[in-house]
Amino acid sequence: PTVASGVRGTVTAGPTCPVQMPNESACADRPVAGAVLIALQGTNEAARSSSGKDGSYSLALPPGTYTIEPQPVAGILGTARPATVTVSDGAFATENFVYDTGIR
Repeated sequence: PTVASGVRGTVTAGPTCPVQMPNESACADRPVAGAVLIALQGTNEAARSSSGKDGSYSLALPPGTYTIEPQPVAGILGTARPATVTVSDGAFATENFVYDTGIR
């Protein structure tokens, strides 16, 4: 059976320039491909997904409250912070994750 609910969003890394001026698109965060996101319900793994080339990911999950834990990505200094997400019946919650590149 197909699960019609879960969590989806994007995974990006930034900053991408040492000095970013407001509205400067050349320094925008970049998509992260291959970031692994694990959905936990309590201490049990409910699902996992890897972000695509465009940084998007999707976790099919039944309704409930989950902690989404981004895993370290090779070549990126920081790891995105975990997030608590509540999934409603028949809907996908949106949660975006940003990895810190360490550029300042």
